[in-house]
Amino acid sequence: ELKKRTLTTLYNTRPQWLSDAHATLDAAVAAAYGWDAGISDEEALRELLEHNRSLGTLQRGMESRFRRPWQRDSESGDMR
Repeated sequence: ELKKRTLTTLYNTRPQWLSDAHATLDAAVAAAYGWDAGISDEEALRELLEHNRSLGTLQRGMESRFRRPWQRDSESGDMR
């Protein structure tokens, strides 16, 4: 009996409480990002990818602003 208690078995049987928990979590994530509660998985993934790309661009811009003096090119002051 104990050997049958696995995550695979749980997700394959998908009890109602688990479906409800997933729906609650999906709604909370959508609300946190300001999305419609009925956003599709595909659209959510597209939005998350775009958000991640934006953060990466912002982070790369910030890294060049906060280089230490020894990380800068000595003649031009440019970042290395």
